[in-house]
Amino acid sequence: MEISSRGSRIISISLKKTDELIPYSKIPVNISHRDYISPDDSNIQKNFNILATSEINGFKAIQYMRHIKRPIFSVQFHPETHNINYNYSGNYDKKIINKTMTIGEEIINNFVLLCNQ
Repeated sequence: MEISSRGSRIISISLKKTDELIPYSKIPVNISHRDYISPDDSNIQKNFNILATSEINGFKAIQYMRHIKRPIFSVQFHPETHNINYNYSGNYDKKIINKTMTIGEEIINNFVLLCNQ
């Protein structure tokens, strides 16, 4: 993906379906990647429910998918970046940064709970 690799960006993604990992229909997420998986990939579509995508600079990317039969979850964004001093490229209101961090932490906690079941 041809995007700047300096710092992270916050984008908003909408989920087609909420679940126990991400219980919100729309969330801000932290992205800092240049790689991606296309939602048009037929091999992915056979085995995964694609629950959230984004389009960045003309590239369609899966942001959240879940295996159809197995408890396998995949996110492309970074829920683990909770440091308020993290380097975000662009100007973001502290409120949206805090919301991104809070939701990211909740996603991680939900994942840990799922692993302990």
